[in-house]
Amino acid sequence: MENVVYEGNDNTVVALDTISAISEQHVGKIVICGSHGGMSAGEYCERHPASVVFYNDAGFGKDYAGVAGIKNLDECGIIGLGICHTSARIGDGLDTWENGIISFANECAKQAHFRVGEPVKNAVKAYLESSGVRSSVKASNSVLRPMVREVAHEQGGLKVMVMDSISIMKPEDAGHIVISGSNGGVPSAEFVCQFPLGPKIVFFNDAGIGKERAGILGIDILDENDIACAAVSYQSARISDARDMWANGVLSYCGKKARELGFIEGDKLGDAVNRYLELLPNRTKG
Repeated sequence: MENVVYEGNDNTVVALDTISAISEQHVGKIVICGSHGGMSAGEYCERHPASVVFYNDAGFGKDYAGVAGIKNLDECGIIGLGICHTSARIGDGLDTWENGIISFANECAKQAHFRVGEPVKNAVKAYLESSGVRSSVKASNSVLRPMVREVAHEQGGLKVMVMDSISIMKPEDAGHIVISGSNGGVPSAEFVCQFPLGPKIVFFNDAGIGKERAGILGIDILDENDIACAAVSYQSARISDARDMWANGVLSYCGKKARELGFIEGDKLGDAVNRYLELLPNRTKG
């Protein structure tokens, strides 16, 4: 969902629930985004550079992965900020605008006088009304890496697909196991539900769970659509890094359908998936 939330000083402030919705029409604008601030999220903005962009910090998490993409925006001269995951719902651009509190600022943001602890609304309005430093967006010197999308394991015709963002899931993933580096919020679930035949089971990062369980709220939606889903702890694996989730993720929340398949909180994701695959022939016979 996209909403224009403020206009001033020849600039438009747009709220997006997910950074994957950013496009050419947002170049040079201020974008209030509900997505996490991990690597893949930052790369979306590098491709369509906003002047200022806000992300959810996803609890920072392992290796500060929740703001890693925000840091990288300095290379493009983009003002990047993180919003405390307990102040605004991840996956909700409007709530980020209305209630978000700044928790992280990259160097460009600091030079533009954004401060940790400020409400988003106040900070944006002050920025637009001031005659202070303005960001000069430039092309990045770094080569944008393609998001990881690969088969990590295969057994009995069932593939384990790892992908850094759920936005690169494809129809051919139907019936397979999907491990996504995205958060488990509402937009992620809505994207999966667009496919008539969903994955066998899909895993997300819990993004610190955050305000009103927003980081795992999508799991409830997928349960309602008969799709098994679970999340790994943001402290066990880097958000936006599906390979790390597969190798090191620990399950922190399992939906009803996932529990019915034998997945339980506290298990390592890789071990739990392999156990499921080993038992699958017996399930089929039963």
